[in-house]
Parts: sequence; structure tokens; C-alpha cells
Amino acid sequence: MRYIKVQGANNNHVVNVYSLTTCPNCANAKKYLKERDIAFKFIDVDTATRDEKREITLFLKQNNLPISFPVITIDDIITTGFNKEEIDILLDE
Repeated sequence: MRYIKVQGANNNHVVNVYSLTTCPNCANAKKYLKERDIAFKFIDVDTATRDEKREITLFLKQNNLPISFPVITIDDIITTGFNKEEIDILLDE
């Protein structure tokens, strides 16, 4: 997949964000990770290739997740939506 890497001083976790270019919560989630200086990768699903979209949809279905965004993975834990408190808990573990 063609992830975009965002540099950050805090790289203790593997963080991936699945987002949409038109999604305010997605933009807020990425902004928040940048504010916390977290290194992460993201892919905007609406600009992904057909094969990438299939792969993302399969990932969501395999994990019984709704097709809604953002989807954030922190290490092996998956969270949906933008919830600062939940993100903070996962990043501070």
C-alpha cells in the first residue's frame, strides 16, 4: 500500500491511519498525532487504487469493523473514529 509517512519524535508505536480526504474527524486525528509528535503512516482511502481499496475493505471486514473513518491502528489495537482520550491511552501504554 502507498502509505504517506509522517515523521515524529515519538516512534514507540506502529501507528497507521486509514482516512478520507473529505473527513473532518480524519483530518483532526492526523493533526492531533502531529501535535503529539507521533510518527505515523496514513492512506487516504478515497484516493487509493482499486486494489488498495479492496485490501482496506477486507481488513475492515476481517476485524468486524464498520466501513467508517478514521480507522487508527496503534500496534495491534484498532480504534475507529477520533477519540483523543482513547488515542492517549493507547499511546501512553
